[in-house]
Amino acid sequence: MAGRAGIAIVCAALAGIACAHSPPVKTAGARIGEGRYAVESIRSRAAFDGIDQLVEISEAGSTIRDRRGAEHTLTERGALTLGAGGVCRLALAVSVDGQAPGIAERTCSWSIEGGRVLLGEEGGGPRTLYRVHKDGDRYLLEGLEDRSPDGRVLGDARGERLVLVEGRGPLGSPPAAADAAGRAEAEAPFIVQPDEI
Repeated sequence: MAGRAGIAIVCAALAGIACAHSPPVKTAGARIGEGRYAVESIRSRAAFDGIDQLVEISEAGSTIRDRRGAEHTLTERGALTLGAGGVCRLALAVSVDGQAPGIAERTCSWSIEGGRVLLGEEGGGPRTLYRVHKDGDRYLLEGLEDRSPDGRVLGDARGERLVLVEGRGPLGSPPAAADAAGRAEAEAPFIVQPDEI
């Protein structure tokens, strides 16, 4: 693998996954809606060392082999924010073999279709239809099919998957609510109480 070039290819391919929104969705007991989610793992088709394959990366780390048979460890930290009006943002930092991460951040679109989530690139690019399941505090989005902007089925997305954890950004970062509370506290005026003088 060509180090940074390989990271960039994997990041760009994986960050091409997009998203969409309207009211929260209930599918097989799952409910997903506007909010901030940590990307615990992501499995998508990507080119790695010039080979198209399903690539899975996670916060815990995943192993992949290059053409020469050498193993590489991929780790990621990411966040997906599903916003109002079908706008979302996906940010991923991907590291190969402990190198400094390659970072990809993209605006995307999301919507609900028949109790499923349709995620896609902003501006009318291809989209992926996902089935949503909930497992504890995790949302499992399983790929069903890829679609063109006009709704034509482009291909099979089975095997692709996103595992999201609601209410926190990447591993080690505070939940969105705590982050907002911290900003509000930092922006509040400093008031000295009489007993503090």
